[in-house]
Parts: sequence; structure tokens; C-alpha cells
Amino acid sequence: MYYLAIGGLMLLMVFIQSTVLSIVFPIFTATNSFSVPNLAIIVLTFICLFRNDKNIVYVAFIVGFLQDIVFGSYVGLYAFTYPFVAYWANITFRIFIDRHVVIFIVAVILAFFTFEFLVWGINSLFGLIEVSFMQAFDRYFWGSVLLGSALAAIIYSPIILFLQRRGIVIHE
Repeated sequence: MYYLAIGGLMLLMVFIQSTVLSIVFPIFTATNSFSVPNLAIIVLTFICLFRNDKNIVYVAFIVGFLQDIVFGSYVGLYAFTYPFVAYWANITFRIFIDRHVVIFIVAVILAFFTFEFLVWGINSLFGLIEVSFMQAFDRYFWGSVLLGSALAAIIYSPIILFLQRRGIVIHE
């Protein structure tokens, strides 16, 4: 039941990200950049922070596969990148026992860089985009990393306080 709830939450974030945020954020950003915070990556890193469980990789695969089917141009991109990010986030939070906000934000930044690099790499490998690494870095990477890490930093404390009140998290 836990994994079903996590998968449902991630799918809700993917739906919000792919519909509402894709319409709202390009209005407020520059014309040559397209940055939308990837809410599924933020939820994925939160889950990996509080629950060092290898089954999160399977949930990330299923959510990525469903995102590929519904919103993707081809199947496999998000089905590969979400589990990869979940795996490395799990390893990161196993190495660092202290669950401080700085470690979480650094992990989110690394997760976003890894995700964006993999998406760019796979798309350029198959010839779907003709954008160099530096162009992709300027157009997509910075905006995505900054928006995602800022959003994760903003919601970190309220989520920790909520979970502490519920008795789920004893300490950071």
C-alpha cells in the first residue's frame, strides 16, 4: 500500500508538471529557455531521504514508464532516468547518515544535474535534438536545477515539521 501511495503521489506530480507547470513557467522565463521544475525528482529524493529502500527504484521505473507512455515522445527515457536517479539518491543518503538540509539540497542538485544530463545525452545519442552540451546547459540545465533546488529548499522545512508532528521523523 505504501508503494502504491508513493507511486500515486509521483504520478500526480508528473501530471501537474506536464500540464499546469508547462503552461505557467514558460510565460515567466526568458524566450530562449524552457525550465519547469521536475516535481517527480523532488518527491523521489524526499522518499529516498526518509526511506532507504531499494524498491523505490521499481516505483520510479513504473512512474517513468507511465510518463513515457502518456507524455513522452518515445518509451524508455523517463523509465530509465527516474530509476537511475533514485538509485543514486539512495546511495547518497546511505553514505551521509546526517539528514541535514544542506545534504538534501546538494543531493537534489546532483539529482537534477544527473537527470538533465541523461535526458540530453539520450536525446542527442538518438539524434532527436541538435543542441550542444553548452547550449543545453544554458537553456535547460541551469533553470531546471535552480527552480528544482529552490522549490525543494522551500518545502523541506514544512515537510520535516509535518512529519515530526506525526511522529514519523524523530530528528533531521
